[in-house]
Amino acid sequence: MVLTFIILMVMKTGQPALLYLVPCTLLTSSVIAWRRKEMKKFWNGGSYEIMEQTDNAVNEENSITGEAQEVQ
Repeated sequence: MVLTFIILMVMKTGQPALLYLVPCTLLTSSVIAWRRKEMKKFWNGGSYEIMEQTDNAVNEENSITGEAQEVQ
């Protein structure tokens, strides 16, 4: 947000957000990958795992009934 206001004051007009958001995000991610010594994985991409979908409604119901059983 601070960068947005600085660019607005310097340019005296609104700019597309991607003009500064993409470089900031890319540079930050690159620095973090470099510090973690994961630059090769960052550059080439990595495999990812698909997490199992959890049903929050069922989990909430179980926690509510579990709490009710503890009270009794």
